Amino acid sequence: MWNRVGLWLLLLVSYGLFCSCGNSADGGPVDPIKVVSIDTEVEVTTVQAGDSVDVSCIGRDQAGRVLNVEGFSLQIEPNEGASTEDLKVTLTLAGTVDIACSLEATGLVDDTPVSVEVTPGPASKTVAFIEPAVTVVDEEAVVTCEVQDAYGNEVSGSSMVAQVQPDLDVTVAGMVVSSTRTGDYEVVCVPEGADVGAKDTAIWTVEPGVAVTLDGLTLDPDLEDLPEQLAYTLEDKITVHGYGEDSYGNFVSDVLVTVIGIEPALDHVIFGDDDNRVRFKEEGVVLLTAVLKDNPDETASIEITVDQSGPDIVIIEPERGLTMDGDPQVVVSGEVSDNLGEVEWVRINDSYVNIEKGGYFTTSIPLEYGINMIVVEAADPFLNESLVARSVAWSTKWYPMDPPSLATNGITDGMFLMFTQEALDDGDHDPSQINDFATIFEIMMESMDLNQFVGNPIGEFAGCSYSINNMQFADSAVSLTLIDGGVNMVITLYDLSLDMQNSGQWWCVPNETITLASVTIASDILISMPNGEIESSAENTDVSIENLSFSGPLLNLISGLITPFLETTFEFVISDQISNTIGELFAAMAFNQTFELPAISEGGTPNELQLETEVASIYFEPAFLQLTMNSTAYAVNSLRPHEVLGSIGYAGCGPSGQPSTPPENPLKIAMHDDMLNQLVFGAWDGGTLNLQIDSAGIGDIDVSQYGITDLVISTDFLMPIVFNSCTEKGDVVEIGDLYLDASMNLIGQEAHFGFWIQGEAPVQIVVTQNEEGENEIGFELLDLDPLYLEVVINEGPFEGNDEGIISLIKSTLLGEMLSSLTGGLGGFAIPSIDLSSVSPDIPEGTSINVNISDIFRENAYMILGGSLK
Repeated sequence: MWNRVGLWLLLLVSYGLFCSCGNSADGGPVDPIKVVSIDTEVEVTTVQAGDSVDVSCIGRDQAGRVLNVEGFSLQIEPNEGASTEDLKVTLTLAGTVDIACSLEATGLVDDTPVSVEVTPGPASKTVAFIEPAVTVVDEEAVVTCEVQDAYGNEVSGSSMVAQVQPDLDVTVAGMVVSSTRTGDYEVVCVPEGADVGAKDTAIWTVEPGVAVTLDGLTLDPDLEDLPEQLAYTLEDKITVHGYGEDSYGNFVSDVLVTVIGIEPALDHVIFGDDDNRVRFKEEGVVLLTAVLKDNPDETASIEITVDQSGPDIVIIEPERGLTMDGDPQVVVSGEVSDNLGEVEWVRINDSYVNIEKGGYFTTSIPLEYGINMIVVEAADPFLNESLVARSVAWSTKWYPMDPPSLATNGITDGMFLMFTQEALDDGDHDPSQINDFATIFEIMMESMDLNQFVGNPIGEFAGCSYSINNMQFADSAVSLTLIDGGVNMVITLYDLSLDMQNSGQWWCVPNETITLASVTIASDILISMPNGEIESSAENTDVSIENLSFSGPLLNLISGLITPFLETTFEFVISDQISNTIGELFAAMAFNQTFELPAISEGGTPNELQLETEVASIYFEPAFLQLTMNSTAYAVNSLRPHEVLGSIGYAGCGPSGQPSTPPENPLKIAMHDDMLNQLVFGAWDGGTLNLQIDSAGIGDIDVSQYGITDLVISTDFLMPIVFNSCTEKGDVVEIGDLYLDASMNLIGQEAHFGFWIQGEAPVQIVVTQNEEGENEIGFELLDLDPLYLEVVINEGPFEGNDEGIISLIKSTLLGEMLSSLTGGLGGFAIPSIDLSSVSPDIPEGTSINVNISDIFRENAYMILGGSLK
């Protein structure tokens, strides 16, 4: 029996010692998943603020056994004033705190937390509170005090008294305070017993009472807060404030006042619930008087300057629309005055000038080629500025255009035409696409009747008389090569045939047909202008005949007659016909053409421009040939709106010599700036630019979106627009002394505006095709900069606000209108050349055109590079 019982006891002890079932607290950590409950234990349950509590967290398994588990954390409610380090908690906030262990890995939390009572620590400071924190003079405030520990917990049991600093004019009655002096005060609580150390203050603000005096006025907005404004404007709504003292002599700001008088009586409006706001309708210096709203016997005054207008500037000279030559200087003089009596400065084209007695000023400024804008600015002491501008066009040369003609107003070397070997003969001769001169001659040869050059009879002897008829060929080829002084031409006629007839005795050779495989005629065509007219001559002519054959053997007897006849005939064709045709072909490069500028405004009259050129010289070398032309362009019907010196002549930044050679393209057209300006002048002289338009004529912009209806605009250019290639911006269009008059219904009110406009805009010269497929030179205007608008009429809703109407016109009308005007300068057609007039052998309607691929500038010339087509 004992042995069996002893054995069981031994087994139980061994199981308890060695079995790993459950891993008790005495073993290593176990998987937290085996924990099914948690207990929280603390050493103490009552602590003082600032003390720490050590916490033990116990995990148990299903059987209630304690497990060795890691990963516990603490949950504390409330957690304000609590901090943890591992399982130690430091508590600073007085009150009851619940502490519970949690196991994050399983989400388990002890549902029976331990409560710890936290009591205040030792007294550390006093804290003062005051209500209300802001009072007016002689109003009472109540002070309350607390004694707190180092953590802000209230410590009871201390008796306090209130102290106020500074204490001048302060009354302290227990915990009630008041003062008759404005300012900020520090309020502290002092224990009646032992001092606890630190004292937290309460700030008490005492504000003034009701003002009983009115010592002065202030204005809102204050000009000191407006760094760019030294005087009030007509748009400013000014609020008037007062300042004074209350019954204890404290300063009172922002006192409510009522405006009662303005002297002198400028037009103004007084408004606001308390009649303390004012807006002026005219400029001047006034004395504004106001009274204390609660005591009308108290008054004060303040001086107000109302000025938004700059000085008045009158330019005496130069006159508007002036065109000048000679000395590149112009005297600028004028007078300046201000409605408030003072002018601070006058500046002309960014240079300050002296103001003499009576506001007179004068200076001399240099002029440059083109339109010179003269900008006069002035400012008054309040930094209000004014600007007026006008323009002077200057050059050393002008084309009067009165009357216009090539003889009197022609531009020497106004155009150059240059052709390379490719333009002369590119080796590909397609009659449906004429892109070189050789193709033209092949077309001419196909139409040429060789019989017209035969002088019958070609021979008479021994009673025989021989004639040639029905001379024809199957095909032809022409090659042209540039040489010094002209062109080498080679013409080959293929499969030539002719009939030889005898009208003599019976024994003569009968009628027979002669055939030739080919005839090649080579010659140097030399071209010159010894007397101002193109002359051409053939030299070094050679005729080669291949495979001359006869239909009958007897004709061999007279073959010596046929060969000289053919050589003489084709030498004549070259020397008399072809060489002359070549000369006439180059003479045809000069053109006299009329083209139409359409009216900008609907119902307007188109403007016809005449474009004339004449060949002045012709030059050949193996690399290229060059035609130098004199040219002019003018309005057929002059409607000259104002007297000017004429169309401006180039006196600009670069030489006027001929463009560079050889040309970069097969075709190079060089057009002198004077030619462009004569075209522009013709647009002005013929009335294209001076016009009257309505809203339908200013482009795609819908002016109704700006409240504009019934719009009518008229323009008057006192001088023609100038194309100027000599500026820092490159090619520009310059506009000087343009007067624009606009009437409209604006936001339901009738309005009328008048402006003088000066400006310039970069311009791009483009080549487009019109509906007929012709190339046209057009102007694309970019943004106007600089742009000066000078208002001389402002009637309607913007009256008195010139800047406002300038902004409106710039944003709505001006850009589109000027684009329409400069669009009217476009469409200068590059004419095609009618070749049918050169020779009757060239079919009617045959012409040659140009294909432009490049546009660039060389000194005084605009260059169009391209090819023939």
